[in-house]
Amino acid sequence: MVLFNDLREWLRLAEELGEVKHVYGADPHLEIGTLVQINGRNMGPALLFDRIKGYKEGFRILTNSMANIKTVNLTFGMPPSQSIRETVEALKTKASTWAEEAKNFPCEFVSSGPIMENIEEGDAVDLEKFPVPLWHELDGGRYIGTGVGVITRDPDTGWVNMGTYRVQLHDRNHVGFYISPGKHSRIHRDTYFARGESCPVVMVFGADPLTYILAASEIPHGISELDYMGAIRQKPVCVIKG
Repeated sequence: MVLFNDLREWLRLAEELGEVKHVYGADPHLEIGTLVQINGRNMGPALLFDRIKGYKEGFRILTNSMANIKTVNLTFGMPPSQSIRETVEALKTKASTWAEEAKNFPCEFVSSGPIMENIEEGDAVDLEKFPVPLWHELDGGRYIGTGVGVITRDPDTGWVNMGTYRVQLHDRNHVGFYISPGKHSRIHRDTYFARGESCPVVMVFGADPLTYILAASEIPHGISELDYMGAIRQKPVCVIKG
């Protein structure tokens, strides 16, 4: 059973398991990417960076949230002591059940929530206040995603898809992102473009790891990752219409 509703609750539970390592004062361009890669290879704990060089305290980065089996089990609501083999077998068994049950848990639209605590619009938007590292030496720029849920809607059927794609920061209020051919959001985008229309997009940053891993998963065509997540949680996912 999934025991958390958002990233804050997931972090609290991961802390209780001893699976969060706090890292202070790291350089976002020379150190963070390297530390993340080394930690991932060693299947270490989640890394929570704060007091990042050049940024205000409290503007944090969470990485490696599912780098080992304990945090994977936490994310999917499975016993922390369960082995890798047991978890893989359980996920193989449950995947089709969740896909079938997704229709019973459509996302629920609500009027407010924690996401509304801070709102910036128009010229007030400043993405550069968030720490965006240079993750790899040969990257063409700084990427605020891949750890993101990119949400699009099919203009004909209303089917909502959530995927994860690399999102590059261009300046204080512009990002660019790439979707490979054949991906569900690419199909949505191309449908809009073929009509000469712009494609509405929502990008979700700072969500819990379950949201992220489902956005990165191959969910069957026509099933919304939000509804699939509802099946895993056994309750609808609450969302706000932008």
